[in-house]
Amino acid sequence: MIAFTWIAVTINIITLSFSDISAHLGFGFGFYLLVSVTEEIVIRGYVLNNLREKLRDDYSVIISSLIFSCLHIFNDNFSWIGFSNIFLSGVLLGIFCIKQNTVSGSVGLHWSWNFIQGPILGFNVSGHLTKVFGVNPLASNMFTGGNFGAEGSILLTPIILISIFLVVRIRYFTKFQNS
Repeated sequence: MIAFTWIAVTINIITLSFSDISAHLGFGFGFYLLVSVTEEIVIRGYVLNNLREKLRDDYSVIISSLIFSCLHIFNDNFSWIGFSNIFLSGVLLGIFCIKQNTVSGSVGLHWSWNFIQGPILGFNVSGHLTKVFGVNPLASNMFTGGNFGAEGSILLTPIILISIFLVVRIRYFTKFQNS
């Protein structure tokens, strides 16, 4: 998220402005913690693990990521770029969960992503708004994510793909099984 914001500010497609800090941080902290814990326990803890009992890990990650993306279809200001980036984020979180053999790491990644994106940096989070900074878009929604948030930006796609590549390649984690 910080990489996306740095790129977007650097190439002058958004500017940031300060907003009221107290109410947004407290609410955002609790709200996005609840959302992250719930979504990760359901999608990675239950769905992914049940799929892994019957399918290969890679198929299980893809199917659970599609389900994760579908949960966001009815969010405000939905976009297909957002759907694609949420799917890729689901892949990242699924691989991370499998490699760590626990859902706690994906909960932490998911929460920090939402909390930094929304209350800290001021982007909408999958169409929902809570902010400390205000994002002032200077380019089209395709680049800024518009009212859906950074997840709706094509600039985020290569960042997520690089993150997936790095998580797959890091030898610290256990091996991701393809069979």
